[in-house]
Amino acid sequence: MERTTENKIFGKEKVIILSIDGNEEGEFHDVQKEAYTNLDENMDDVITKVEEAIFDYYQEVYMDYSEIVGEHESESDKFAPIIENKEELGHLVEPTQLIIRRVRNAF
Repeated sequence: MERTTENKIFGKEKVIILSIDGNEEGEFHDVQKEAYTNLDENMDDVITKVEEAIFDYYQEVYMDYSEIVGEHESESDKFAPIIENKEELGHLVEPTQLIIRRVRNAF
C-alpha cells in the first residue's frame, strides 16, 4: 500500500511517499497497520524528531566527511558544510519515502 503526503521538513514543503511493505500475498500485519495509523496521526511530531535526529547525527560526523572530501575548503563546504540549524539540512537532504517494513516474525 502506498500514498503520497505533503509535509514540511527541513523548512521546505516536500512530497513524501508513505508505504507499507506487505507480505507475498499483499497482506499487512496488525502491527504495521497500527504503526501507519500512529504515523498518520502524529506526522508533525515524527517529522520534528526525525529532523532533530538527523541534525544531531550530522553535527557529530560532518567534520569526518569534510576531511575525506579534501583539504580544499571550497570542496568540503560544498559536500559537508557547517550548518547552524536543522532547516539548513534542506539543502543537503532530500527525503523521498518512508517505509513501514514487513513484519518478519509474529510476536
